[in-house]
Amino acid sequence: MNKVKLVEIIANKTHSTKKSIENIVDEFENAIIEELKNGGKVVLTGFGQFEVVTSKERSGVNPRNISERIQIPSVKTPKFRAGKRFKDEIRK
Repeated sequence: MNKVKLVEIIANKTHSTKKSIENIVDEFENAIIEELKNGGKVVLTGFGQFEVVTSKERSGVNPRNISERIQIPSVKTPKFRAGKRFKDEIRK
């Protein structure tokens, strides 16, 4: 399912316009992104939690020249962890 299909499903179930639902979905995405950028996390009880994890800086091997060692910098990565209700519904 893509964003267009999601908007269509929600609009049909709520008897709302696609444009209004698209704006809501956009603002939902923006709110999550903004909170994660500010160092917070977003918890939707039962559904899941969004957070940012930071990998440690580490050494690695240059794939073009395997005898050369390189430093791999630390990186921030978004992470989603599914909640209990979400997991339970998927497992049915």
